[in-house]
Amino acid sequence: MKVINLFGAPGSGKSTIRARIFSDMKIAGFKVEEVTEYAKDIVWEERFNVFQDQIYILGKQNRRLLRLQDKVDYVITDSPVLLGVCYMTPIPYFESLEQLIIAVFKSYDNINIFLNRTHEYQEYGRNHNEEEANVLSNDIKSLMIKNNIPFIEMNSSEVSLEHILPLLEK
Repeated sequence: MKVINLFGAPGSGKSTIRARIFSDMKIAGFKVEEVTEYAKDIVWEERFNVFQDQIYILGKQNRRLLRLQDKVDYVITDSPVLLGVCYMTPIPYFESLEQLIIAVFKSYDNINIFLNRTHEYQEYGRNHNEEEANVLSNDIKSLMIKNNIPFIEMNSSEVSLEHILPLLEK
């Protein structure tokens, strides 16, 4: 199972592009499923205290991937498990949790796409304002570079199935 991970700051278009690419892949006959962002569920339910427990969030997000192993050829997600590193709160298991998140992420056959926001920031349904989102964008990219995680960078306004197909062949 290949996991198409859409990286980017909050508001970069990850969810919209996930939905579009998932739909296009289904129509084209791919054996594909989508994995949505558990953290978005927390925001809509207004359970913001849960964000202090990244171990719990990692488990919930990873479960959404694990249940699809050996059932589909592709998964597209707007919430790669690696993003958990960027959202960790300063608690004693910091270092070991980061290593665990990276190991879980690397256990999958990943195709990584980093999305640059090319549209106006929309704050509703988010846990971050635009300034915080911009900082996270840099943090996410730095994390991937630091851990030698390959990624393709695309502007969110230009991503389509035509752009994704060549990546699936690798």
